[in-house]
Amino acid sequence: MAETCRSWPHFVAVLGRLGDLDTALPIGSVDFRTHSETSLPVPSSVLLELARRPEVVTAMREFYAEADREIADQGATCWNKGECCRFGQFGHRLYVTSLEIAYYLATGNFPPPVTSDTCPHAIDGKCHARERRPFGCRVFYCDPSAQHWQGPLSERRLAQLKAMHESLRVPYVYVDWMTVVKAMQ
Repeated sequence: MAETCRSWPHFVAVLGRLGDLDTALPIGSVDFRTHSETSLPVPSSVLLELARRPEVVTAMREFYAEADREIADQGATCWNKGECCRFGQFGHRLYVTSLEIAYYLATGNFPPPVTSDTCPHAIDGKCHARERRPFGCRVFYCDPSAQHWQGPLSERRLAQLKAMHESLRVPYVYVDWMTVVKAMQ
């Protein structure tokens, strides 16, 4: 794996430094550290209710469309064809917000069974949840030429996501993606 995959600037900026992952402070009023690997910091009933709110789905669809256009304009290339989805093997994590989880739930079925520390949608080097995949999946590229734009774009878009939580009155959490998919089993 490219060294850039291990030190993607988005995670460093969110957490402060790479070593802070194990001691990350609670975000908002929810401390995801107090929840087991198979539970969510927000009840699944709340997330399912959010997924039924048309304004939430519309806002996220627009957010992803804008982000996808901006990312495409950068001309990044995917080199590893899904290797980054093997979180445990490559020593990194993907974090998602409440709005991302709600959109994921609104636009498809629950995830397939989790059998390893790999995203269950990553099959044969392809994402089988491409239209509803989280923002981190959309913006992450091991391509070294992505490093100059990836961090700033991520931070700006994450700030936008956080503001969307406030304007839509959605509880804000930032939780590990694998915790989410395991909790939905």
